[in-house]
Amino acid sequence: QIIAARTPVGELQSPLTTAPSGLTDTRAPLRVKMVSGELQSVSDLAFLNGANLCAIGDGTSNGWEVVQSRDAELIDTNTYLLRNLLRGQGGSEVEATWPEGSFIVLLDNSVRQITLAEAKRGLSRFYRIGPASLPLTDPTYSVAQLAFDGIGLRPLSPVHLRLSGAP
Repeated sequence: QIIAARTPVGELQSPLTTAPSGLTDTRAPLRVKMVSGELQSVSDLAFLNGANLCAIGDGTSNGWEVVQSRDAELIDTNTYLLRNLLRGQGGSEVEATWPEGSFIVLLDNSVRQITLAEAKRGLSRFYRIGPASLPLTDPTYSVAQLAFDGIGLRPLSPVHLRLSGAP
């Protein structure tokens, strides 16, 4: 699969500590250095409608949390402070602390999901990653052996549960 646009990717320059899912985290801002692409602030309405989705993680196939940021302040070359974060979006509720050096990926229109048949979930496969303009044998390509469990297919956690009547 060839992906035409480069996805905005960066690295955390400060840790992201544990916070509850679904509530706006107004604590200390998250410092991020982008390797490619840029970040921007959005209106409250856009924020509540799902704008500025980012995946933060360790680079493994299962080690990711989806967060949103409302405010992105450029403070240095390719370096931003992200404020007003919504954690655990899209069913990725993990009570995790992401250390400095963790990856951040802006989930914009450039991100493409690999097509994978249901029967092939969990099977280890080899992937070659590199520029499409060069042959697969070029040394700039990296090879990864990965297995995907389909964690994005899990149902969302139940919310607003109520019990009525006595057992």
